[in-house]
Amino acid sequence: ENEKDPCIRRRRKNSVDTTPCAPSIASTSASSESAAATSRARSLRSSLSLRRASSSFHVECPEQYANQRTMTTFQEKVNAVTILPSFFLCFHYMLAGKWVLPATIETAKDLLSRGKEGSSYMYGCINWTYFPGIPFMPPPTIIAICLGVIVHCPWSFIYHWRYAANPNPAERLKHWSRRMDHSAIHAASICWSYSISGGSLVFMLLNLLYNADCIRCHWEEEIKPRRNQVRIVGSMLLYTSPLLFMQDDDDGSRVVLFCKMWTSFVLAVWFFVAYPIGGWSHAAFHIVLVAVPYLLLDMVAEMEAEGEWSMAAAQCVALKSSSKMG
Repeated sequence: ENEKDPCIRRRRKNSVDTTPCAPSIASTSASSESAAATSRARSLRSSLSLRRASSSFHVECPEQYANQRTMTTFQEKVNAVTILPSFFLCFHYMLAGKWVLPATIETAKDLLSRGKEGSSYMYGCINWTYFPGIPFMPPPTIIAICLGVIVHCPWSFIYHWRYAANPNPAERLKHWSRRMDHSAIHAASICWSYSISGGSLVFMLLNLLYNADCIRCHWEEEIKPRRNQVRIVGSMLLYTSPLLFMQDDDDGSRVVLFCKMWTSFVLAVWFFVAYPIGGWSHAAFHIVLVAVPYLLLDMVAEMEAEGEWSMAAAQCVALKSSSKMG
């Protein structure tokens, strides 16, 4: 049965027998020295193995790593459900027109009262019966944040709801749905880099190159959990870095947002790594991260408040309210 264990096969493959060859006629002292040498060699291999297993960048046996994080079927379904709030939040934020700030609407009403509205805005106004809250097409930066969430959520839901409770850790670790879940995290990072940088295509291209290589790593035959996790954290650092260097951040609100986001990230990572509440820790990990897209959406809405997209939407809201009053 041990021959079927991939961890044991890997250890045997990587181990090197350093036991010295015994002579055909050996004295008692020579046998003792040989036994001591063998013991030291085994101790050295055990020490090296322990160091590699405890390394932040290496998991000696990924299958054993996955087996230690096995949850019940019900817990995995809870994991799937807790990924959905961000999905519905983004749809609500866009379709309810939450990205059009009240101050922008007041400015638009003032312009309308002075007869300075743009006639072209009237042709772009949206009047959907089932979604009356959306006045105009959202800015690309708002759409990019929601697109990142929408791309990731279905794959994460499929993995946790259907496949994550597979009792075979090796199959679960290499399953296509898990690979898609992690790949979609990097896809979301690309989308968010565009929004956080204020629509910079150059910065998005930089993130695209890095995350594309990370996605390639997730589809390698041998899964390396620690390396892949470190790369995900690297993508988070990359796409949030513009918050620290924005020139229009006179009041320091972008730095405050960076601190809020990374407070959520650190707390979520703690739940993910430490597993403080056992099999429920992954659900807590998802719940903590719900705050992140909401923070980003509010920040981008403020960035776009005086832009053409938001002003056009605000004028549509003002026109709609004035027509109702009339």
